[in-house]
Amino acid sequence: MLLWSLLVIFAAVTEQADLLTLVAPSSVFEGDSIVLKCQGVENWKIQKMTYHKDNKELSVFKKVSDFLIQSAVLSDSGNYFCSTKGNIFLWDKRSNIVKIKVQGPDGHRRDLMTAGVLWGLFGVLVFIGVALLLYSLFHKISGESSATNEPRGDCRQNPQEFTYSSPIPKMEELQPVYVNANIRTLLENKDSQVIYSSVKKS
Repeated sequence: MLLWSLLVIFAAVTEQADLLTLVAPSSVFEGDSIVLKCQGVENWKIQKMTYHKDNKELSVFKKVSDFLIQSAVLSDSGNYFCSTKGNIFLWDKRSNIVKIKVQGPDGHRRDLMTAGVLWGLFGVLVFIGVALLLYSLFHKISGESSATNEPRGDCRQNPQEFTYSSPIPKMEELQPVYVNANIRTLLENKDSQVIYSSVKKS
């Protein structure tokens, strides 16, 4: 009884340590080769290894081996997995399922066309970005150049162009002009001569 318990525990630990994994491409084109690799187990632990497609046996090996499809056709599309039959006291194992899709020539051309369109759009975007960058740099350089080459003398104002009339009259205008008017000689009074004058403001 104790021996049987130890064997069960050993088998469970071995099953957890040795997990099968099927490595295969998910998409191929017609005419390409397909390689199926069943990993995660050693030869001495198995009696046979089997590859399956859609729950049907494809090939059986007595040791760890790869399965090869030389030239894929559309009918090779399907769900693939591998399994192993263990030796004494070892459990049988089954791998994950990998769905493989085989595309025809039209799909290949379509993928190439899509890739070409994407690359073309990317090239156009790059060209537009470079053009905008060069335009902004050229505009900035031309603006700085025009600001540097502008003559400083133009900033000076011509004093002759800005003449204005002051509301305050000049000193010459305030000078009185004396005009002799109504000069009368008083003959009666010979001792004094009175001259009347009026101030005329020009």
